[in-house]
Amino acid sequence: MEVKRTIPVKLDVPDERRDDLHTTIEQFNDAANYTIQNGRNDDGYLTLNKSKIHDRVYYDLRDRTDLPSNLCVRAYSKAVEAMKSTVADWKKGNSRPLPHLSEPSAVYDKRTLTIRDRSATLSTVNGRVEVEYVLGDYQRSYLDDDEYERRMGTLHYREDEDAFSLHIVVLKEVKQRGGDRVLGVDLNLKNVAVTSTGTFYDGGRLLWGQNHHFRVRRSLQDKGTRSAKQTLRQVSGRETRFVLDRLHTISRRLVEEARDYNCAFIAVERLTNIRERMDNGNDRIKRQMHNWAFRELRDMLAYKAAEYGFASKT
Repeated sequence: MEVKRTIPVKLDVPDERRDDLHTTIEQFNDAANYTIQNGRNDDGYLTLNKSKIHDRVYYDLRDRTDLPSNLCVRAYSKAVEAMKSTVADWKKGNSRPLPHLSEPSAVYDKRTLTIRDRSATLSTVNGRVEVEYVLGDYQRSYLDDDEYERRMGTLHYREDEDAFSLHIVVLKEVKQRGGDRVLGVDLNLKNVAVTSTGTFYDGGRLLWGQNHHFRVRRSLQDKGTRSAKQTLRQVSGRETRFVLDRLHTISRRLVEEARDYNCAFIAVERLTNIRERMDNGNDRIKRQMHNWAFRELRDMLAYKAAEYGFASKT
C-alpha cells in the first residue's frame, strides 16, 4: 500500500529573490485562470482533457507570462482539476460559478523543483531560486527518512506572516499487515476513545482545556476592545494547538495499542449523525459536541495507521 504525506516546510528566501517568487505565483494564478476562462470547446462545454487544453492555451500562456514551460503546464493542469470539481458539482445539480484561483500558491514538479535535505531550488520567472528550509522535528522526521520518495511540492505565501513555505509531497510503499484481527474504536466525549480491548482514553484534560478557552474567549468578546480582539486571536491559536496536540497523542497511542495486540485493522465507528446521537439537550454538552473534533481524530488515526501497514475501517 502507498503512503502519501504532504510536509509543510517554511522557507528562508533571500531578500533579493522574494519578488521573483511573488511574481511567479501571480503569473501562475493568471495562467490557471486564463485556462479556465478559455477552456470551453466549440460547443460551449468545458474541456477536461489536458491534451486538448494544451493545444488550446499553452502557447497563449507562454506569450502572456514569463513562466518556464513546465510551470505553464502545471498551471493549466491545476485549472483542469478545478474545472473537473466544478463539473462534478454541476452533474449533482449544484449550482456554482466557474472557479477562480486566488490563493497565493504555485504547483511544482520534478522538472521545476529540486528538493534536497535542507534546501530546494525552484524555477521562477527569473531563473531558479535557491531557498533554505526552516525545519522542526516533524519535518526532519520525513525529510531524513530514506524510505520516503520526494515527488513534488506547492509553493505557498502567507500574507499574515509575510512568509513563504513549500508543501512537499512524499510517498513510500508500506507492506500491509497480515491477518484479520481488528481493533475496534468507539468515540465519545468523556472518554475520547474506547477500544475493543477495554482501554479507555480519557478526554477530561481535553474538555477542561476547551472549557477554559471558551470562558477566556467569552470574557474577551464581552470586552470588545481592540487589545481584547488581538488577544482573542492569540487565544484561539493556542486552543487549536492544544487540541491538535492532544489528538496527535491519542491517535498515536491507539496505533501503538493495535501494534501491541498484533491487529491488522483499526475499525472506527461511523461518524454519521454522531452529534445528534449524543445530544442530550444540555447546552454545555451541545457546545462541547460542536467543538469536539471527531473527524480530525479519525483522520489523524487513519494516516498514522497507514504508516505501519494498518488498514482502517469506518
